[in-house]
Amino acid sequence: MNKSSLHAAYNGGYTDIIKMLLQNSDVSYDFDDLEIYYILRLECEKGHTELLELLLKKTVDINRCYCFRKNTLLHVVCSKGHANIANMLLKNKADISQCNSEGESPLYLACKKVHTDIVEILLQNNADVSQCKHNGETPFQAASANEHTDIVNILLRNNAGAS
Repeated sequence: MNKSSLHAAYNGGYTDIIKMLLQNSDVSYDFDDLEIYYILRLECEKGHTELLELLLKKTVDINRCYCFRKNTLLHVVCSKGHANIANMLLKNKADISQCNSEGESPLYLACKKVHTDIVEILLQNNADVSQCKHNGETPFQAASANEHTDIVNILLRNNAGAS
């Protein structure tokens, strides 16, 4: 199987090589935007930030959906609790209101998974507290159903409980 230079360096853990490949835009390499996105997704899942800035500088659609649930990178970091990466993605124009195939917004996932710091970040970036899943469940209901007191309080301060 042919592997690109970027893929081979990533699998080997050769961060310095990856940085060299990503920083040198004058040369045409054997990898494309899809491979850059793939590595970006892996870094988001793992919570690694060392390569993220370089990866985000590339022309990659960070709102691209992947896998059967149609999660974006922001869904991944909101579900896993990587607040610093959520901030980075939002600064790079991640779509805060895009839902996955289940109708879950990034805010819904952060509420459900009890990531208080991410809930606050999303609300500071104007996440819609009333955005519902396909079944009508709101982030407020997800937090309430699981007795996430801190998140319920944050949502109440942002008028999430208002009908």
